[in-house]
Amino acid sequence: MDADRFISLLNPILIPILHSPLHFLASGGLMTLRYQGRKSGRTITIPVGYQRWDDRIDILVSKALRKKWWRNFETPAMVDLRVRGEQLQGKASLVSTGDRAFRQAFEYTFNRLPFLPSQFDIKDYDRSLGLSEAQLATLQQHGRLVSVEL
Repeated sequence: MDADRFISLLNPILIPILHSPLHFLASGGLMTLRYQGRKSGRTITIPVGYQRWDDRIDILVSKALRKKWWRNFETPAMVDLRVRGEQLQGKASLVSTGDRAFRQAFEYTFNRLPFLPSQFDIKDYDRSLGLSEAQLATLQQHGRLVSVEL
């Protein structure tokens, strides 16, 4: 079982933890994302991994072709976030796989978290060289980036 499927099984436990005073147990790498489904209109809350910048939060989506939630941000939409116990709001949008920000977000994260490239089907990632063109092509096929402007 890969990490995505394992985390999905833990969602019913993770969400309450991330919204509680015990959030510190998981909030170093996970936050909750709450949004309105573009087709269903339902309010949906999911835990996601994130990278925080000053006024932006990036969410890298692995195994994107088997997930649907990120498609809600093909058109920018307002979202609520719970990050390290803090409630935030922002506008989430899907970053084009050809955008420079797409590559930068993945390289930064892979350099910071050396175990993560395998979750995106990237083998032999070299932190000193960054993404090869073949690795970038794999990411463009299997990964997505949702960026939230706070």
